[in-house]
This record gives sequence, structure tokens and C-alpha cells, in this order.
Amino acid sequence: MKLKGFILLFIGLLSVGIFTFYSYHESVPLPKAESEPDLGRLESSKKDNLEPENSVNDKAKTAHVTHEEKIPYDGEWCMISADLTEKDQQFAMNELSEWNVIRGNLILSGGEAMRAYSEANGAHYVEPYREMSLDNLRHAVKNDGRFAMISALQRFDVSLVEKDAIADRLLIIDSNKFALLHKVNREIGRAVSLYEKNESNKILIKDSIKNALVYSQYGLESYDISPMRMLLTMIKEELPRDYLPSTILSSKDIVDINRRVDVLSEQLDEERTKEGFQVLSNIDIPKIAKHWFNMELGVLYIEHEQELKYLSALDSDGRASLKPNQCTEQYVGSYR
Repeated sequence: MKLKGFILLFIGLLSVGIFTFYSYHESVPLPKAESEPDLGRLESSKKDNLEPENSVNDKAKTAHVTHEEKIPYDGEWCMISADLTEKDQQFAMNELSEWNVIRGNLILSGGEAMRAYSEANGAHYVEPYREMSLDNLRHAVKNDGRFAMISALQRFDVSLVEKDAIADRLLIIDSNKFALLHKVNREIGRAVSLYEKNESNKILIKDSIKNALVYSQYGLESYDISPMRMLLTMIKEELPRDYLPSTILSSKDIVDINRRVDVLSEQLDEERTKEGFQVLSNIDIPKIAKHWFNMELGVLYIEHEQELKYLSALDSDGRASLKPNQCTEQYVGSYR
């Protein structure tokens, strides 16, 4: 149970920390409601969200099994705390820490709330750049200092123009997590800005949402669901329901997003090959990354089930799928 609580703390702090960082320091203000909400409709909507027909939670009630015997790490397990021995649990968390370094999931510690998460996720790699002068930081970034670039994307004194260039470069170097988060934030921030200026800009707003979905979907190639989490959370918090993917996107839009993800992947692979970097498809994805993805997907289904079901139509060839699986359903049943 301690490990389960620690895992929930990880996901909760990561979601709050990253979303707070981008929303309040780089995004645009929240749009104001044009009229008073219909309380009757809100109650009905709330009930629908809590008790959806054929929900993942219903399936999870039958899918979840309490294991008395532990499963070997190399076996078919789902839940770290329930299925693995303490020794294998520790091995899994060590493997996850190594994967976080590879993926650039390195968060600057920001106060007591984020310190436990940051320290457990290799913050010592990026902390030296927290207080570094901008001139020295820029010099390190110019020399492709990976940890300097990851830190720069999290510092408030680095301009958005500089961060745009850093994110573009990091996508070539290693398809970095924070590069994708920055791209998603910029696109959804643009959509919110367009909405506030003129609600009739629906075509342009949809295009920004599609761009953000391209980056979010590309993140799934390395089993990273955080860009998708940021996208869904920002749209839900900062735009009207009319702009949720399930509402604003057509089947043709889904096809177009799939095509653009493939184009982006090919372009980045070509650039990596030219510069001698490893192509993303050649990187071995550790077992824990896939299991951690299933867990995070389960948590995301609790928050955004309708949207994820709609977006699961996105092509998952070569990428992690947004469709719920047995492990995801177990996590949903466990955490709800």
C-alpha cells in the first residue's frame, strides 16, 4: 500500500506541478463564462461523467484480481504493488528512474510539494542549472547540453522564443518529454488566445488543437502520456466544452492527425540519422515504461474517459495505444 500511495503521489504531483508551471507562467488567462451555468444540466452532466454507460470502471470490477502469489518481473503482471515481490518492486522503480533520465523526465525541485517527486526522478541532473546565470545557461544550451536544455525549458527567466528553439532541438536529440510538453502548451495557449480574441476563429483554434494532438500522439512512441494529459487538462480548464476533441474533431481530422504524426516521425528520424543520433524506433522500451504507461492511462481514464475513448481511434501503429487494456482497467478499478 505504501508503494501504491507513492505512485499516486508521483502522478498527482507531476500533473499539478507541470500543469501549474505552464498554465500560470506561459499560458493565457482563463476565458470568462458568457452566461450563468444551467445547474440542472451541470448535475446531469456530472452524473453522466460519474456513471457512464459501459464505463471502464464497470469492466474493472470484474477485471481486478487480488493476487496471493507474486508474478515474476518478466511475467505478465499489471500492478506493481499487488503483483510483484518487494525485490522486484525495487527493481521496477530503479528501472523507471533510469528510463526517466533517458526520456528527460527530470523536474527541477520546486518547494516542498515537488521535492519528493523531483529527488526520486533524478533532479540532481538538472539542479546545477537552476541558479546558473543566463549567459552560462545559454552557452551550455548552444553546445547541446541536454540537461541544460531541459532545465531551460523549466526556468521562468528564459524567453518563450528561446524555449521554442530549445524544444525544436531537443526533439531531434532525443524526443524529449519537456520538448513535447512545451509544444503542446504553446499550441493550446494559442488556441485559448484566439478564442478570447474572437470566438469565430474556430477553424484556427481547431488547427492548434490538432497540432497539439500531433505532438501528444508522437509522445506515445516512447510511451509518454504526459503531453496528452497536458492537452486534455488545458482544454478542459481553459476552453468551453465545444472545443473538446470529441466535439470539435471529425473523422477526417483524425485521419489528418495520423498522417501528420507519421510525417513528423519521419522528419525527426531523418534529422537524427544525419546528426548521428539514435532513431527513436531503435530505442529499447523497458518493461516498466509500458506498465507505468498503463497505470497513467488508467488514471487519465478516470479524469477524461469520454475524450480518450474518442481519441483511441488515432492510429497506434508503432505507438502505445490509448485504448484501455486489462491492466488499465485494473488500475481504474483500484483507484476509483
